[in-house]
Amino acid sequence: MKNLLIISVFNDGVYDLALNHLTSLKKQNITNYLAFTTGKKTYEDFSRMKFNIRLLDDDLEAGEMKWGGVKFNTFDVLRYIIARKCLEQYEYVWYLDVDTVVLDDLSKHIPKTNFDCAMQDDINMPCTGCMLFKRTKQAVGLIDACLVFVKRTQTKRKSMSRPQTKHLRSSMRTIWWETKRK
Repeated sequence: MKNLLIISVFNDGVYDLALNHLTSLKKQNITNYLAFTTGKKTYEDFSRMKFNIRLLDDDLEAGEMKWGGVKFNTFDVLRYIIARKCLEQYEYVWYLDVDTVVLDDLSKHIPKTNFDCAMQDDINMPCTGCMLFKRTKQAVGLIDACLVFVKRTQTKRKSMSRPQTKHLRSSMRTIWWETKRK
């Protein structure tokens, strides 16, 4: 699907996860993806492996970051900035965390119904590790609201469930993918 771009964002601290994630895309013959990294080692190695990868000019630490810490949150918000920019060129942008493994052609899973955003429902809250945005005013508005919230509070977690985005989410055509529980 030419109008879909799958994106991921990572650094050298999650090298093995990123390699596993990108390898799973390659095994499914998915070529419409673009990985973004702040890690020079990851960029150099993955470029040699012929993955679609871009090096972000960022001064963030290349190693592991403490979940919820300031550096983590600063790094983590890059997904929204990149998704927002990619929506200028693609009708669909699908963000996936690098701890995901793709087992099928994702374009077959784009909802046939009219929607703005599709997200995984992770125990009654939006999971920002799997987000499919359609280029609509509502989806772009949600991303923009999250970026404003993060800039103001310096925290990303739960930004999708905050009151600042609630009014946008309620006016959106959102599809929730259920997290399967045993």
